[in-house]
Amino acid sequence: MKVYIASPFFNPKQIDQVEFMKNALTVTGHEYFSPKDYFVLNPNATQEDRQRIFDVNCEKIQWADFVLCNTEAKDLGTIWEAGYAYGINKPVVFFAEGLPEGKFNVMLSEAGKSVNTDREQLIDYLERVNEAGELIFEQYTGFTQ
Repeated sequence: MKVYIASPFFNPKQIDQVEFMKNALTVTGHEYFSPKDYFVLNPNATQEDRQRIFDVNCEKIQWADFVLCNTEAKDLGTIWEAGYAYGINKPVVFFAEGLPEGKFNVMLSEAGKSVNTDREQLIDYLERVNEAGELIFEQYTGFTQ
């Protein structure tokens, strides 16, 4: 399946998580697009550059079969991408590594097909999706806020 990776990549922890997600998708047989590999938005970028990055990201979300969204640091751009995907009926799978109990947002959990709280769980989910040839709905049963 084709996957858009929605994730912050602004510090070493976030970069490690994106690289993990890319590797997990590759080893479980999925194709992906990661904005991290294509865009670095300069703080003084032109309006043309900003619009181009925005447009390509929206196009790639539309291209994907689903969006894999890393909720690390509750990055606003990442959460927007998840909302946009949901709004165009594109399934969303969440990666919420190290999620403390009671800290996952109900709006996200209800919008997602699956909430994966550690690396092993995400790899297992992606393997099962690849074998099934379709996303598997797994209701989030943890605490929400």
